[in-house]
Amino acid sequence: MTTSDWLMILAVLLAPVIAVQVQQRLDVLRETRRRKTVVFQTLMATRAARISPAHVQALNSIDIEFGGSGTFPLKGPTRLEKAVIDSWREYHDHLSTNYDASQFQTWVEKGNELFTNLLHEMAKSLGYGFDRVQLKRGIYTPVAHGAFEEDQRVIRKSLVDILSGQRAIPIQVHPQVDAVGHPDPQAHLVETLVGVLEGKRAIAVRFVEQNGNTSGVDRPELALARDDNDAVPRSIAG
Repeated sequence: MTTSDWLMILAVLLAPVIAVQVQQRLDVLRETRRRKTVVFQTLMATRAARISPAHVQALNSIDIEFGGSGTFPLKGPTRLEKAVIDSWREYHDHLSTNYDASQFQTWVEKGNELFTNLLHEMAKSLGYGFDRVQLKRGIYTPVAHGAFEEDQRVIRKSLVDILSGQRAIPIQVHPQVDAVGHPDPQAHLVETLVGVLEGKRAIAVRFVEQNGNTSGVDRPELALARDDNDAVPRSIAG
């Protein structure tokens, strides 16, 4: 057999193996691109809801999905993937930076710019033709969603302040009334007792004689003290 015959036999034997290996590499590359696309699509869809769990999960997946395929021949990140990782690290560093209340607006504006740069690098890596203006301005969010997120932020902040002792719960007491608008008897009794104990109100006194007759007392300063044979009330002061 000639050399060409041996080469032909070798090609016939190795062709299926090579075809399988090539198909496996293509499947890996296809799956890698699919996962990258999912991350990019999630970030694009949640641009107006950056505190949502889906948005945060997609951000935390960037290092894995754009850090290189990990298989031969592309074990490390490509130039475009490295640009994505660098943009994400810069944005992540900004998100981890503390800010004062007076600097909140400046912090938000810088964050928007860094996030737009991140999306732009991801779009280039995946072959999309988005520009920065489109990525930054092409967001639709209903006003009600923005108001809902702001309400949630205020509620969370207020609860944290209350539980940490930095804020008290405001309480306002209103007089109790019944169905027809009359003061509640129990509330009226409490108010009367407090007035008596504080010396602002006097107690009305009525004496019952031995013969069963009653006599009202118009003068509050008269006390209940009396002798056994004395039918007329005596003033404590006198």
